[in-house]
Amino acid sequence: MTPELHQWLSKAAAVAAFQLDGSAELARDDQFVLTDTAVLCFATVTGTPNTTNVPMPSRVEWMCEYAMKPPDRFIDVYNRSVRPVLKLRTHHVFVRPDGRDDFMYAGPAHLGSYGGSNGTKWTASFSLNQKLPRELWLQLGGFPAWSIDCEHETYQLGPADAEPFERLLAGAWRQEFWHMSLTRYDEDELSIFTNGARAWVSHGSEPGLTDVVAQVPGEAIVDDDAMESFRCTCGIELEFPVVHTVPLEAGLVAVDNYFKTGELSETVHWSNSGW
Repeated sequence: MTPELHQWLSKAAAVAAFQLDGSAELARDDQFVLTDTAVLCFATVTGTPNTTNVPMPSRVEWMCEYAMKPPDRFIDVYNRSVRPVLKLRTHHVFVRPDGRDDFMYAGPAHLGSYGGSNGTKWTASFSLNQKLPRELWLQLGGFPAWSIDCEHETYQLGPADAEPFERLLAGAWRQEFWHMSLTRYDEDELSIFTNGARAWVSHGSEPGLTDVVAQVPGEAIVDDDAMESFRCTCGIELEFPVVHTVPLEAGLVAVDNYFKTGELSETVHWSNSGW
């Protein structure tokens, strides 16, 4: 019988629940188990760099040295020799903080990406069907409030950190091009790109997704077809219609309000037109 979601149990009990009367093949120090209908991944999070981690409540990254990567049959769960392609097994993920003997069943998962090369860590990135409870995610290294990427530097700030956050925002006035994004346990993301005069501010229900963008109703724009250019710190150049951008100060105020309240700012209009 499949364990209850978020149930704590021993590895032996977890394997038995999926093995039933069938076979079970173990790999990589018993961190992967292959049964007739499932592939189980047991992830222990130590909190040290470049090791197995839980970067978001619905994502688990299992990592190892390249030479220790699991056999292909533990990764590709499809029979690709037939048409249509047939799914043979489902991945299931179990997680625990280092030092604990039992694992929590994190549920079925989609193996979104995997790979690596000699000299780098081999990584399997699982997307959970349901995100982890907040309390466990914090035990596994999750951030309690905001995780902020500012110019590709990461900061973890909370409600009491208004002054440090405003110092980060001030960078938009000192640089021609500047970028920041904010995410949290909810896994939504607010992002802002600036070019010294205007800002493109977007919000999405998940990182990398744009659902709405900020606008200033009634703003006098000479050419509605004009484009505004922005550049990420990593060198990627971006262009957005000027009508989907706002004056720099308005953009920074909207981001500051979002940080302080957790809600989209009412100082601008949020439009999904064209997105």
